[in-house]
Amino acid sequence: PISLRPVKQKIKVGKTKEETVRDKANMSKAFERIQARAEEKEAKKAADRAAIEAVNRLSESLHTAGATTGASKAKQGTAKASPGVVGRQTSGIEPDLYMKQYYSAVYQRIHDHWVLPDLQNWDNSLEAILVISIRKDGVITNHFFEKKSSNIYFNQEVLKAAKASSPLPPFPGQLKQETMEIGLRFKPGELY
Repeated sequence: PISLRPVKQKIKVGKTKEETVRDKANMSKAFERIQARAEEKEAKKAADRAAIEAVNRLSESLHTAGATTGASKAKQGTAKASPGVVGRQTSGIEPDLYMKQYYSAVYQRIHDHWVLPDLQNWDNSLEAILVISIRKDGVITNHFFEKKSSNIYFNQEVLKAAKASSPLPPFPGQLKQETMEIGLRFKPGELY
């Protein structure tokens, strides 16, 4: 005899305890990663602000020292050579200042695009060094690996971050160079 009543099946309502525990663990790990990235970005922003303030203070002190030395020379009326920075002779230092500010802007642009997907656990010892050539208008004209990592996917993510960052900020007007090469060291979650 065959029963005409349908076979009773257990219908799953909700999640099992194991699934709930696993989901909570995954959520807490994801939250920790997001929180760590946010803290890292905040620390980077604070370091950038501190660096800019230090550069501004240094620039002001150089200009103040130059003005003071220039005024004292005018009072003396003599043409003695003095060591140190005088007046507008700080031009040897200023390009370094603009160069550092430009490096900081390039770093920030590329760092914003440097995110590894969570498809695998990335080995913290992975490291790749990418050299990029930048044109005055900020376009990346060439790139090559000075050092590749042992993980091909990591290397692809490095190139992806560099391409996504293009075009970079244009050179400041004070820099007279037409092109520039910059080396960038990539590690999981870090950029130097």
